[in-house]
Amino acid sequence: MGSIFKILITIFMLFGLFACKKQISDSSEHYYSKSGEIYFIPEGNSFERGQRKVDADPETFSVIKNLFARDKSTLFYEGCPQTMVDLETFRLRNNIPMDKNHVYFGKNSVSVSANCAEQQLQIVPNADPNSYEKIDDVKEFWARDNAHFFYHHTIVDVDYPSFVLLSTYFAEDKNKVYAIASKSLIPLNYRFEKVELLGAHYLLLDRSKLLYYDRYQEIGLREWDVVTTNDVELLDKFTLRIDHKIIYKGKSFAASNVDPISFEVLTKNSNYSFWAKDASHVFYNEKQLPNADPATFEVLHYAIAKDANHVYIEDRIAEGIDAASFKKIAEIESPKYDFIDGTGRKYRYKIADKKPSLVTVP
Repeated sequence: MGSIFKILITIFMLFGLFACKKQISDSSEHYYSKSGEIYFIPEGNSFERGQRKVDADPETFSVIKNLFARDKSTLFYEGCPQTMVDLETFRLRNNIPMDKNHVYFGKNSVSVSANCAEQQLQIVPNADPNSYEKIDDVKEFWARDNAHFFYHHTIVDVDYPSFVLLSTYFAEDKNKVYAIASKSLIPLNYRFEKVELLGAHYLLLDRSKLLYYDRYQEIGLREWDVVTTNDVELLDKFTLRIDHKIIYKGKSFAASNVDPISFEVLTKNSNYSFWAKDASHVFYNEKQLPNADPATFEVLHYAIAKDANHVYIEDRIAEGIDAASFKKIAEIESPKYDFIDGTGRKYRYKIADKKPSLVTVP
């Protein structure tokens, strides 16, 4: 009883300590007043994310927006006073911090763990605050001003008037094509007159050179010499039918017995579970399933599929399951299991050590 009493007392003390905080402005869910002091509390969740006391004048303190606030003499970012910013001319234009002299950027994550000396806004080198703007609203990696393009807040060496972002992975100007890496722009030394973008990952140069690039899967750049391009079809973001061949992630499809004419992708744009078939075969991640029937084959959920005779987990047959009645259950119908067959057996889809499985639910 003593331990329970102590726990209850602690809970009530914590509740009393944090329940009195008041959000200062609807413009930010991070700044709060409490007992006459100002605190920066990420999303108001001090239990899990902590808090930072803001050394501000409560009488003149006001929230600008989101992570930014000010008092009569100081700009605050994540509750930390900023030493480099000109307070009188500071502004947020389209959520970009800037003053009369510089454009700034901060860390991507909101935290109170770092000390304020480390939590300073950084200057975007050589950026013009009067013309600087983002050109990638989703990830905010790309920007430009009236003279330069910037990638991750760094000027890229390109021909400014002709530079164009073709996709997430490729760009071009009048002189070069470029692969867009995680933090840099890589010039590719190809001579060309015509550039065609096929999806996001493929470039076709002068109908004779095919390039594939994917920075996230660390594949790097792959190239393919094209013989004739009368028939080019993008099947999904990774897969092309070209020159009567199937190209997958920039290489010839691994299964040598694939029929390119009847080939079709069953799961579009999947990074991990790639299902496909032709008139005679079924493939999982480019590997043929020897016993699968393409006429009755269907993908049910990520790495789970079936045909008239078998249920498959990746390229393996799942034993003891009635394939004819096996079906996927919508989560709204049952949050406790994912599949059921006609015998009433229920199964949960699980992944352990990167291997998917079906676990019987009692």
